[in-house]
Amino acid sequence: MKVTVGVPLLNVSATVLDAVRSVFAQTFEDWELLLVDDGSSDGTPDLVRGVHDSRVRVLTDGLHRGLVPRLNQIILAARGSFIARMDADDLMHPERLAKQVAFLEGNPGIDLVSSGIFSIGSRNELHGIRALEDDEPDLPTIFRQGGIIHPCVVTRREWSRRHLYDPGFPRAEDRELWVRTYSNSRFAKLPEPLYFYREVGQFNLRKFLASYQTERKILKTHGPSLLGKSAMGMLLWRLRAKGLAVRLLHALGAGNLLMVSRCEPASELQREDFEDALKKIRQTRLPGIDS
Repeated sequence: MKVTVGVPLLNVSATVLDAVRSVFAQTFEDWELLLVDDGSSDGTPDLVRGVHDSRVRVLTDGLHRGLVPRLNQIILAARGSFIARMDADDLMHPERLAKQVAFLEGNPGIDLVSSGIFSIGSRNELHGIRALEDDEPDLPTIFRQGGIIHPCVVTRREWSRRHLYDPGFPRAEDRELWVRTYSNSRFAKLPEPLYFYREVGQFNLRKFLASYQTERKILKTHGPSLLGKSAMGMLLWRLRAKGLAVRLLHALGAGNLLMVSRCEPASELQREDFEDALKKIRQTRLPGIDS
């Protein structure tokens, strides 16, 4: 098995089959799909068990343990040489696995490869693109803004098993992982949108503020040794300012402007690629569901 696509599940019955459909639409076929439920109450496990394919595994224990333990469970249960992250309300471009796996196979010194994204809304409408810069983020950028979009990464399994997520950093477990491993790991990015990230229309003030709280904890834990106290202090001040800004946007009913403002307009070619990929995903049949 070449690659494990790992998807944590929690009450995602409305979107999960389209996410699964996008995995079945991949041009790269040597994959397993590992669906790990976190105590859903909306019938999600029964829904995905209806997909009849030996490459699909559904793990359930009836408990709600949280995202970070489920991500680590995926890493430890993965059979593939590579692990592709994915969220259950997103979609993969049909070329995603082919391109990211080929990159890792051709660059044995790289531990993790991410990509750019198509930013989409609740009805799969395209709002723009982002994260297409053709460079590896430096450490200050990772501290400041993450620099790597979490669900579009593919890692080497053994690297992930050496560097599990820390449950002490919920809502920013990815950023803490990048910071903690930066000095002894190699990250790369394919500067093209290979992932459909459902973020526009998803603004949630509570989640944003929880993320900022964890980001402050990351800075206080790793900042003094990796950045120095002066740079750490500047970033802590910036986080406080961001918290005030999102509270103001929320009060004005304009929270989703924050999501849209991060994007750049897609070119005509990128829009055509988006529409072609979406059409292929929609036309892909799921065994046991569409038959």
